[in-house]
Amino acid sequence: DTFAGIRSGLLPLWGTETDAQRGQMFVDLTQAPCLGDTFEVDFSLQPKVDVLWSGQPCPDWSSSHQGRRPPGDRGETGWQFVAQTDKILEVRPHAFVIEMVPNALRVNNGAAVSAVLKSLGGLYTQYIDVVQVAAAGDASARERLLIVGFRKETVGAHADGFVFSPPLYDSRCFHTARDIAVPDAEVPAAYWRYDKPPLLPRTLPVPLRMHKPATHVNP
Repeated sequence: DTFAGIRSGLLPLWGTETDAQRGQMFVDLTQAPCLGDTFEVDFSLQPKVDVLWSGQPCPDWSSSHQGRRPPGDRGETGWQFVAQTDKILEVRPHAFVIEMVPNALRVNNGAAVSAVLKSLGGLYTQYIDVVQVAAAGDASARERLLIVGFRKETVGAHADGFVFSPPLYDSRCFHTARDIAVPDAEVPAAYWRYDKPPLLPRTLPVPLRMHKPATHVNP
């Protein structure tokens, strides 16, 4: 996200991250400070930004959560999805983007998504969509829920013309795993698998979707 913003002409002024390695990567890439935990920062003391991208942890919202029953905002980090709106209102950027897994629309019938939209709706004109990242050029099968907001008092009617970008890739033109694969010699030892996961029935790959030749079965 940070790299995409830079490629789009944005100049990062600061970021937040609790993981030390990822925080250092942000600093190395942007030459801007990493402020640590989003929820412990007093943003009134930080430089004002025009655009804010906010993505909180998604494991408590993911369909792949253990037991296939994600706890949502009752999880260890799931509460941050709704709580981030307080920090967005503290920063008050001209525009924001919130990123989350689309399964948040299904957890508790999307109550948390509705809470996010309601919290920000007074100050921002908002747009929401589920984006297939492979259609945007990412060589993965992920989907992302995006909420884009424009501050009413500064952007005003200009926000009325916003549309999500049309797909750049489709079933006729798309990336594959081969496009991002590296030679075996460059694969770290920790990533090699020596077990034999059960093979799935052979199927033809579907463009822009994950093609699974085998699956892991928990004992």
